[in-house]
Amino acid sequence: MIAFGATSTTLAVYNEGKLQDSFMVPFGGLNITKDIQELGIKYEYAELLKCKKGSALESCIAQPVNIKAPSVDPDKEHVMISTAFLATIIESRLTEIMEPIFDIINQITYRLQNGIIITGGGSKLLNLKEFITEKTGFQVREGNHTEWLSEETDEKFFQPEYAQAVGAMILTHDLMMKKKADEEAAIEPKIK
Repeated sequence: MIAFGATSTTLAVYNEGKLQDSFMVPFGGLNITKDIQELGIKYEYAELLKCKKGSALESCIAQPVNIKAPSVDPDKEHVMISTAFLATIIESRLTEIMEPIFDIINQITYRLQNGIIITGGGSKLLNLKEFITEKTGFQVREGNHTEWLSEETDEKFFQPEYAQAVGAMILTHDLMMKKKADEEAAIEPKIK
């Protein structure tokens, strides 16, 4: 499982339901946004460009479109950027972020039966699944934690950026229930 966060990207390798390896890269989606911002674009528009028009693979941009984005300097004209160039920026940083993770995946000696699961806010990046498949050869799918949420849950918690938090709460709940059951079993009266 690869979790794409704003400031870090995390790999967790499971085999037969047990965590075998974990690795964290201290770079994430925020670094991609900052790279786009380096073109002289305001932060909020750089983030919007990444989320709305960005692609993890430049080769997936069949019909490049030019987009105007407000400049950091209000006295300057808007910055013009092609979606193909935007994808090149994103793919370059993503390759740098993912290289150590791909190295670990390539060293795994056992079979990854379920392929690669992606989650986190950065997992919504267009063509990310194709990028990872191209680099690893593994099937990639998006994680889904929504079955654990009730209908009354606020809509925002259904987004992939909340998957780790929901998973941690479920795991904590399960561990607390097991501990309680173990304690109750330990204090049951003994048979005379």
